[in-house]
Amino acid sequence: MNIKSYIQKYSKNKLVKGSLSFFIIKITAMAFGYLNIIIITKYFGTSALGIFSYIVSILTLIGTFVGLGVDQATTLRFISKFKAKKNFGAIKSFYFQAIKIIFFPGVLLSLLFFFFPEFIANTFFGKPENSFYIKMFAFLLIPISIRKINGQFLRAYKKIGQFGFVSLYFTPITVIILIGILIFSNNRSESVPITVHFISIFLLFILSFILVLFLKNWKYAKITQKVEIKKIFKLSLSVFFIGIAVTISKQADKLILGHFVTNSEIGIYHLMYRTAILVSIILLTANSSLSPKFSELIELNRIDELRNLISKACKYITLFSFVIFIFIIIFAKYIILFYGINYNTGVYILYVLASAQMFSAWVGPVGGFLLMSGNEKVIRNVSVVFVFLFVVLNIIFVYFYGIKGAATVVAVLIVLKNFIFLVYVKKKYNILFLYIPKSIKKRLNIK
Repeated sequence: MNIKSYIQKYSKNKLVKGSLSFFIIKITAMAFGYLNIIIITKYFGTSALGIFSYIVSILTLIGTFVGLGVDQATTLRFISKFKAKKNFGAIKSFYFQAIKIIFFPGVLLSLLFFFFPEFIANTFFGKPENSFYIKMFAFLLIPISIRKINGQFLRAYKKIGQFGFVSLYFTPITVIILIGILIFSNNRSESVPITVHFISIFLLFILSFILVLFLKNWKYAKITQKVEIKKIFKLSLSVFFIGIAVTISKQADKLILGHFVTNSEIGIYHLMYRTAILVSIILLTANSSLSPKFSELIELNRIDELRNLISKACKYITLFSFVIFIFIIIFAKYIILFYGINYNTGVYILYVLASAQMFSAWVGPVGGFLLMSGNEKVIRNVSVVFVFLFVVLNIIFVYFYGIKGAATVVAVLIVLKNFIFLVYVKKKYNILFLYIPKSIKKRLNIK
């Protein structure tokens, strides 16, 4: 089959088109992310970049608390289930119930940040000079959570391009506004980048509302039966702890490195990590389209179709990810020279982290499947244990081996966590989330 035949075969496939749309948006957002760092450093100074990174990290962590898990996979799972049954009244009911759930913690934390910014900045973050930004959180916490809920609605409706846009495009908008400021203004204050970033988030919050209002059967759907908040909480609290665990695991290695190594070494680690993560971009892209489909097929009990979807997904995710992995391995020397960092240190970290990401891609979207199939407690329990291991092992290995130790810990735990999920799904559902060519399966007698 030639290339033209492949294009004709998949051009009308909604799953493929959605994944491709998200992939393009993801790549564009990543490119703008690098451009954003360059602009901030060159025109506003390294101090401004430090403030920007620090405040965004804090906002991400606090935003996770406000959402209580409702703004994450909970919304996706509920809406996908209701949509499969064409129960649009329940979808509308869920939306308003979700807003109610996040409203109380959102208002409470917003009031605290607005009236006590100096105390919070000094007591919890040790940086009283950032109290102005902490105060700005009061106007962003609820919009951020609602934007996430709106994004999951779009994702459940398979509007993957729109979901990717409202989820990722605050950085491109930030860059565009910053370029405008550079052209038409002489303002080079350190507060400009983070303030513009906040404005971008708020703009996408408004846009997400508009997009949700135009969803099919949304406007005229009648609420005949309310979705119980108790049922939403039952799932959302597990998702909430998963979200907290994931957020901590993404930040812990950087925070620990800050206590034991130089800023230059942290920079090397960050650059190699950002490069290695490209291996799993296909998995992240596919997950956005596959998760709502998993929920739909499970709800309709179409198991054979589910198995077929998983088999194809794992195959293509593995093959495309392997191409990126091989490219990084072959051109590692040139990548490291481009960054201008120590080769021996850089190549070890890049190889180790890229290999771990390749294993994750090989296993496929097993985490998304578990979340969509009612196994959020399993993910929560495993995630909590791994966060503890992540922090403890990072402290030990970073102390003795520096950034190489951090990379080793991260890689080993990524592989181990995926392996546990892989075995669990195989035993419980007899579904293998692992691409193995048919010829090898026959030899090994694997079903």
